[in-house]
Amino acid sequence: MKKTRYKRTSVELFGILGICIWGATLFLRLTKTGYQEPFLRAFNGLAPNLGATWLVTMLIRLITVKLCGRSYTIKKHAIASICLIAGATLSELVFDRFFGRPFDMVDVITAVTAQPVIFFVPLLRPALPASQFNAI
Repeated sequence: MKKTRYKRTSVELFGILGICIWGATLFLRLTKTGYQEPFLRAFNGLAPNLGATWLVTMLIRLITVKLCGRSYTIKKHAIASICLIAGATLSELVFDRFFGRPFDMVDVITAVTAQPVIFFVPLLRPALPASQFNAI
């Protein structure tokens, strides 16, 4: 098994952003502030899906690189993305079927669009030399 040197990437940056998004969502829900303004209501609906998708992607990468000692390739990210989208769809189906909450296609669309954002908007990439920063 080949050990790879660990490098921080846009996946980790978006994972940390996902944690912050989840924290902001929890804060708004606990203080009941998020239900007064239309923007905050939309944020409360979309943010958990966006944050969770980025957070789980980061966790998958960390497990792959740190625990398994393997490289995280685009192919592995594509498989993880498909699994995350399937999980988001399955989650909506479970909530629709067993908890009486209607199927929310916007949640699935949020999960679908969250994955490509990691590659199309890599944070800090222009500021760092290519040797210090990878897109994946």
